[in-house]
Amino acid sequence: MSKNSSINRDDRSKTKRDEINIGEIIEHIIRKKYTLLISIIISLAIMSLYNNLTKPVYQSSVTFKKENIFESRSKDEFGEMFSLKTMDEIDTETEILKTRTVLGKAVEELHLAFIIEKIEFSDNKSHKLDLNLLEYNNYINQEGDKYELMPQFLNVSFPSSEIAKYYMIEINEDHHTRVYDAHNRKLIESYPYISLVEIKVASLQLLFNWSNGDAGCKIYFKIQNVNNAIKRLQDYCAVERMGKTNLYKFSMKSNYPKVSQLVTNKVAEKYQEARLEQKKQSIQNSHSFIDEQLNDISQKLKNAEEELSNYKSSHQIAIMDESSKDIISSLSELESEKIKTDLQLTEYQNKLKEMEREIQDKGYFDQTYLTPITGSDSRSPFSGLLEQLSDAEIKRLELLQKRKETHPDVVTLDEQIAKIKMKLAEYNENTITSYKIIINSLQKKESNLRKLINEYSTKVEKLPEQETRLAELMREKNVYEKMFKLLFDKREELRIAEFSKLQDVIVVDSAQLPNDPISPRKALNLLLGMICGVVFGLVAILAQDILSRKIKTVGEIELEYPFPILAILPKYSRNIKKRIHNAKITEDFLVTLMGDQLVYTEPYRVLRTKLKSNLLNGKNTFIFTSCEENTGKTTIVANFAVSLARTGKMVLIVDCDLRKPKISTFYKIPKSFPGLIQFLSNDLDTPNYYKPFKENLNIIPAGGNVERSSELLGSDKMQQLLLNQHNNYDYILLDTPPVTKIIDTLVLGEYIKDVILVVRPNHTYKDSLLLAAEELEQVNMKILGFIINACTKNQMPAKYKYGYRYGYEYHDKESVK
Repeated sequence: MSKNSSINRDDRSKTKRDEINIGEIIEHIIRKKYTLLISIIISLAIMSLYNNLTKPVYQSSVTFKKENIFESRSKDEFGEMFSLKTMDEIDTETEILKTRTVLGKAVEELHLAFIIEKIEFSDNKSHKLDLNLLEYNNYINQEGDKYELMPQFLNVSFPSSEIAKYYMIEINEDHHTRVYDAHNRKLIESYPYISLVEIKVASLQLLFNWSNGDAGCKIYFKIQNVNNAIKRLQDYCAVERMGKTNLYKFSMKSNYPKVSQLVTNKVAEKYQEARLEQKKQSIQNSHSFIDEQLNDISQKLKNAEEELSNYKSSHQIAIMDESSKDIISSLSELESEKIKTDLQLTEYQNKLKEMEREIQDKGYFDQTYLTPITGSDSRSPFSGLLEQLSDAEIKRLELLQKRKETHPDVVTLDEQIAKIKMKLAEYNENTITSYKIIINSLQKKESNLRKLINEYSTKVEKLPEQETRLAELMREKNVYEKMFKLLFDKREELRIAEFSKLQDVIVVDSAQLPNDPISPRKALNLLLGMICGVVFGLVAILAQDILSRKIKTVGEIELEYPFPILAILPKYSRNIKKRIHNAKITEDFLVTLMGDQLVYTEPYRVLRTKLKSNLLNGKNTFIFTSCEENTGKTTIVANFAVSLARTGKMVLIVDCDLRKPKISTFYKIPKSFPGLIQFLSNDLDTPNYYKPFKENLNIIPAGGNVERSSELLGSDKMQQLLLNQHNNYDYILLDTPPVTKIIDTLVLGEYIKDVILVVRPNHTYKDSLLLAAEELEQVNMKILGFIINACTKNQMPAKYKYGYRYGYEYHDKESVK
């Protein structure tokens, strides 16, 4: 073949690849259905095993609500507006739930640091447990038959420890219960054996009952390091905020539903106690400070009153004149107002510093409190921006799970976040400006008050000496009175808070006993097993196709090779194979002689029709070859010859497989009958023809076998033989050995160019078929097409199934697989 023909062949091959459709893929999967089915069964079996062997996990949850506690005292207008809040108040509460203060108390009260590791019986049977006391009690209660056999711990008491301690209790043959240090097997204590034993070892007190325990029984347990016990509890706990609400949830997982409920409720109880204690401590500290100040001011007020009273008595002054009294009263009011102004100024200056620090750290600070609280869902622009920022930051975290920080999507999102923060900062700048205005106003007020106080102080100095001293004493008394009243009111507010509004965390839903496990989710696992089975099955099918070197289906041949399919011969049924195996006469060797076998004879008629164009071109000699042995090539030649002869055509078969001849077997030709070898080796003018029956069929058998087959087939005498017979027969069929095994077929290609390749699915290798095509092309031999032999219905594309459907349904049931 020429180079151009090779290019055309590649183009046609590419075109066929492009024509692959979903239907062919589905058909291919159906052909491999057993691989897919096995994969699904294995995956389902694994998931079922996992469901049965995995201990169920139960989860119980308690839901908290963070209440907003408002103080009873009235605030000034600015203080009400600008009192700072924090966005992470709920997050702080969730972190408190996981602290050692809360979980440590739960561990201590529920004895979760007491771990039963192993129990051994006198018959050398042992139970490895690694369960804390709460889990152990649920374990023996859940397993009814174990309750009587296992020891029952009735009372346990031990202090928290930073060092783990290991113990072993053994019932020995002397009917004593002995306690050992499990590390070094050192005896600690020994007690007479009774069913109810109380053990006191150092700070450990243990009361247990083991009515079925006998000599040789042992209990291994440990008092766990308190930090490890808390860590172990943390591994099974989770805290999460519920959306953007002030609700949050604490959850606990366990293999035992009662344990998850008890631990969850205990942690909730200890959490509320811890929060209550913190609030009390905070209030008590403030209360203590105020009491100290109140005592100090009370003493100063008492001293001031006594000093004023003594001064009046000693100087016999009863009252001041009205003008002096007005000056003193005004001066007292001014000084009192200056104290309040100084307090407000200090408060706002501290708040301004906090806001400036927060905006420097984060780029903004929360000021959603500026939104008036109403019954509607209206939000301030600042609140809306905060929501956008929160959504963008969450989206960024999700993207970073799949993308790098330099990815365009992440960079774009970073730009959006920066813009939102700039807008928030603009709102913050207005708030800071407002604070600065308030601070400037308070500073001016404080300066004006100072000037007024100086003016009135000057007036006081101008009073007579006695009245001046009296005015100072009265002013001092009035200031202490107002300070005392202010501190007294504050103490009363704290006292109300301590007793009425102390607990700001309430339990919305307490932990309930879980009925169904959260893991394993058996139905979901089976569904996942089914999906995984399908996926793995499809991957296995794909891997088989990629790794397989053999041709599987007719579709593969059409896809990879540009040569036409001349005929597709069905795989023999069991009955046909049995008949051929037991054949005694020629009629039992050939399906074309077996009466009504339409499904097997019809493909030969198709082949005959497709070769007519070659006859019109004056070519009637065809080489039949294959890539491997045992493809059924000789069977096809023998049957095709009978099919042609029965139509009245003159047919000649030449057995050119001189090393392993087989044509003689089909026609019962005697081994002594001289054939092609004798003709080519001797000085015979004409070969001997064997005529098996009345049809127009002649056969030149091999006449034995020979090693120098290529020399004989390449001789001039062989070429002359075929040229002489060209006009004597309508069809000349040459049965040749596999083209990839020996050179005989290529030798014949020197003067016979038309080749028909026999391909057998699951037998012919892809590489050998490609090699055969290349070698035939090199000697300019023309591949007329392929004959697909021993093809099952599943190996055949739908377009061929339709034509061969008749008879297939019946015969395929009998096919040998």
